[in-house]
Parts: sequence; C-alpha cells; structure tokens
Amino acid sequence: YFNGSSTTFQVGDTNSLDITSAITMEAWVKPVGISNSVNYMVMNKETSYELWIVNGYWNFALNGTSSGWQGVNTGVAALVDQWQHIAVVRAANQNAVAIYFNGTFTDTATADTAGTGNLYNSNQPFQIGSRSGTAGSGFSTFFKGEIDEVRLFNVARTADEIKSDMNTYGPVNAPGLVIYCLLYTSPS
Repeated sequence: YFNGSSTTFQVGDTNSLDITSAITMEAWVKPVGISNSVNYMVMNKETSYELWIVNGYWNFALNGTSSGWQGVNTGVAALVDQWQHIAVVRAANQNAVAIYFNGTFTDTATADTAGTGNLYNSNQPFQIGSRSGTAGSGFSTFFKGEIDEVRLFNVARTADEIKSDMNTYGPVNAPGLVIYCLLYTSPS
C-alpha cells in the first residue's frame, strides 16, 4: 500500500534500466480517491520513461532528449478504488505507442519526445509509487493506493502477451524482462 505522501520503492540506476528503444510498462493498480489536483506516479525513471495518473486519466512519458518531455494523456480514465491493469507498449523506432487497459487494446498515441528515435538514457533511479531525480531523496508525485505486478520490458510485448501477463503471476524469465516486482501477495 502506498500512502500518497511518503511510501515509495526505489532501485538505483543499472545498465538494464537504461532502455533506449522498445519498451513495455505494465502494472496492476488500485488508486484510492483520485483527486484532479494530484498526480499518482506508478513507475518512473526520471527524464527517461514514466507511467502515472493525472486529472483522472492514465498518462505516460517517453523522453528522447535530455532537455525535456511533455507526457501523453492516453484518454483512458483510471478507475477509483478498483484493481485495474494498465500497459503501454512502444516498438523500437516507432512513434506509435499502444495502450492496453484491463487486457484490451484501447488506442495508440504518439511516443512523446522520443518520436521514432531512442529514449534518453538517464542515470536516475527507477521508482514505483513516486518520482525523484536523486537516489534516496527528493521524492514527489506519490501514489495513493495499491500497486502490484510491476513489469518493465526492453521489448514490445504483443497483445496476447499483455493478456497473459495480466492473468498470471510471473514468469520472471520472460524475454526482455528488466523488472518484475510483486508487491502485494493477495489482491482482493
């Protein structure tokens, strides 16, 4: 459970977290009482890639430069106080990102400032439940609610793989899997 003010999970930067082309971000989340004035960060590697809820909608960002990113609203509304599965997939050298909600393809969006190029390779830590540009401090944009089954891949997962991921724990050895984090052992 993430309390919305101080709870976070952080991993220091490693080479495997430096995803530069294809990427898949996915997680099970249960946000509590979504407020339009608060951002709810699910996962973040500052100035590289992130997935969060803002103004009640799922957003992602993929940065292709060191000078900034904007973020993309998926148009998919986050469900309040309900478990939901979200996945964002970008193939290498593509300006299109596929969005999956509860295992169903919903739409495509542009790849933010990454365009068809590579993602920016930052030296920032990877976080679940917040964002920070500094290892061990400076946290903000805290998530309030529960997060489980965080998966980060350096490949573009297919629609069938997204559906399979949504309905199974693991596997921890899937091709391209960079992070698999089981945070909650008995979702209700």
